[in-house]
Amino acid sequence: MLHYTGPLTTALAVKNMSKHWIEKYNELKHQNKMWGEGINPPKNRNNELDPYNVYFVRECGFTFEFHTLEQMLACKKHFSRKIQPSTRIPESELWNYSGDHSEMQRWFEKLPKGLVSNKQRPKILNAFERALKDFSQNK
Repeated sequence: MLHYTGPLTTALAVKNMSKHWIEKYNELKHQNKMWGEGINPPKNRNNELDPYNVYFVRECGFTFEFHTLEQMLACKKHFSRKIQPSTRIPESELWNYSGDHSEMQRWFEKLPKGLVSNKQRPKILNAFERALKDFSQNK
């Protein structure tokens, strides 16, 4: 059997690697889909003059968008569970989500179905680890 290790193999390896980056917040481009999770981004400053960082991680064909590193930690915690908890919101917490069970979905309930599979989970966790390491060094 012949093993080719030229540019084609390298290109395939790069294609399958996760990617992460930082962008400056732009209200027309970025949406905080994880509101209520972790610390909310700062609201007391002029985002046009001093925008905060928005963090992105791309893995398994999906791009995660985080407005704080705490949101990324919450997402990492969600994917670290092998068995996911119930999506039912306790009655005592409904006021946090401004609606009842049938009117809203939390961020993790909107993820694509195949993304939460046990096959993809380790890849996503590794991508979060690398991204958190890089983002915390560049803070």
